[in-house]
Amino acid sequence: MLVSYLRPSSVGAAHHAGGVTKLLVEKIRSRWPNVRIILRADRGFCKPKLLRWCENNDVKYVIGLQRNPVLERELKYDSDKVNADFETENCKLCRFTWFTDKARKWKRTRWVIGKAEHTDKGSNPRFVITNLPQPIADSQVNASPALSPGKFYDGLYCPRGEMENRIKEQQMCLFADRTSCTDCMANQLRLLMSSFAYLLLDGIRRLALSGTKAARWPVDTIRLKLVKVAARVVISVRRVMFQLCSNCPYQAEFKQVMER
Repeated sequence: MLVSYLRPSSVGAAHHAGGVTKLLVEKIRSRWPNVRIILRADRGFCKPKLLRWCENNDVKYVIGLQRNPVLERELKYDSDKVNADFETENCKLCRFTWFTDKARKWKRTRWVIGKAEHTDKGSNPRFVITNLPQPIADSQVNASPALSPGKFYDGLYCPRGEMENRIKEQQMCLFADRTSCTDCMANQLRLLMSSFAYLLLDGIRRLALSGTKAARWPVDTIRLKLVKVAARVVISVRRVMFQLCSNCPYQAEFKQVMER
């Protein structure tokens, strides 16, 4: 986790993405000046200003692109082919293609990957914009990237789903969506506390549970099975005693975490 920021509900999801990206890139390059940085995001973050900043600051990007009639025309041949094959084979099919596009608000031509997909729910075209294959000048728009569009889409864009899983893990398992205070700063503090909890539990998962069957437990499972262990509290005149169950089903995991 690099940023834990609660945006106002009156602005779009990508409203402050440019500023956050700039701060992160500066911080990373202050330690590792030659590292290659790739920004991967869904189509909500495909904003001309953010794309231009990435191109001007040597940051590569792989970002989803909102579908529109122009893009769908570029993908028409592949879409028709997939739709026809689906009628014959009756199973999920997809085809990928590279092409270039220059939207009205863009000052330059950019590479786009088109994914023509057809399932039992119908046609489902997807588009991804990137500056990774090679810089595009007006004289280079017909040059083809070396990597096949399918491998690029599956290898560089689809792993975005794993990022979403980690975000959902914090939201759903550690109450990051509990922003019920009337003050924005109080809600931001709640989000930060949830983030600290996530970092601690993820640290247990990475460092203390690696190589075990519990290495892929979500953080709420770790919280409920290793942290929130049931005990009986017995209070006497002289002491408060916690009686732990000797037959805990996760004794081995608990012991391993403590030892590591």
